[in-house]
Amino acid sequence: MAIGIAVVALRLIDSVASRFSDRFSDRRLLAQQTNTILRFIIYMVTIVVAINSVITLEQKEFETDVTIRVKQAFQERGIMPPSVIYSPAHEIDESRAIA
Repeated sequence: MAIGIAVVALRLIDSVASRFSDRFSDRRLLAQQTNTILRFIIYMVTIVVAINSVITLEQKEFETDVTIRVKQAFQERGIMPPSVIYSPAHEIDESRAIA
């Protein structure tokens, strides 16, 4: 969908720039430069949209089987994770303990 819209937009920009440069020959360079800049912006936006539609980033933390087992072992034995174990007692936040 994004690629189709980009193709239509590119054709529209090319035709407008072509008509503008034919009508105002003294500003042909301006029309060509504007056309080039707009084409570049459309290409970049299309690439970003295409990549964004293909790749979805996970919002949850990455967990492997090992990290899940370690968390379960910590819970069973009542041990906090190492980042909390090595913190001074007054800095320990119980909400960071494994749920």
